[in-house]
Amino acid sequence: FPTVPVERLHMLLNNRIVTFNPETIITPAGTIPAEIYLLLAGKVEMLTQDPSNSHFLFSGSLLAEPAAIYDQPSDETYRSVGFVKALRLPSDLYRNFIERFYSSTDLLAVRKVEERLRRTFLFSDAVTSTTLFSLAKSCTITELHAGESFLGDTEQLHLIGKGRLSMGDQEGAPVLGKGEFWGSDVLFQAMSPEAKEQQTNAEPQPSAIALDSCEIYSVPLRLVSRIPVVRWKLFEAFRNTHPHAAPRY
Repeated sequence: FPTVPVERLHMLLNNRIVTFNPETIITPAGTIPAEIYLLLAGKVEMLTQDPSNSHFLFSGSLLAEPAAIYDQPSDETYRSVGFVKALRLPSDLYRNFIERFYSSTDLLAVRKVEERLRRTFLFSDAVTSTTLFSLAKSCTITELHAGESFLGDTEQLHLIGKGRLSMGDQEGAPVLGKGEFWGSDVLFQAMSPEAKEQQTNAEPQPSAIALDSCEIYSVPLRLVSRIPVVRWKLFEAFRNTHPHAAPRY
């Protein structure tokens, strides 16, 4: 909170640190939380009605933040995995803090993008909330109807959040579905100056075609490349699709 007066920040952070035993329900779904928690150490599982959307949270994460800001029942259950230490924040104090120093609408809009990214394979585990928040602020979400085309920026990684895309309009073009991505190969291709020049002068890649309603998340490659666990997942995907390549990691 760089723009907040220090004394106001102390009021928020001068609260009790609590420890949760393994498998403890910290905040259950369906109830309005009287307090939220800033995760300091350990790992927490966020459980949703759709098991495929459940994922883990790490230090720096705020548990049940949307429910606290809107003063409404939480949509998720938060359960400790192993021993967890967290800073307890009364919901009314946190809500007043956000209303005074931030736009709750803007903050939650970024949080929603953050949650969408967190529910994907690439960003599901071992990505800190601070890093994910930075990605979410830089993320562009494109919604397509069936038949619409998409030509992605070559400086971005593109990930399908919903639907299916045909990677070109020719017969037999590969089809990508939810959770699949493209645009990261450049991170692992060692090119000579001649090869780079040929790539620059080459014909532009064909547009992707939506086969049904699609949602595409686009994030800058320069940010993605700095996240070790995500870079490794991208490397594994590159190695699977280019078995004879000798990429640099």
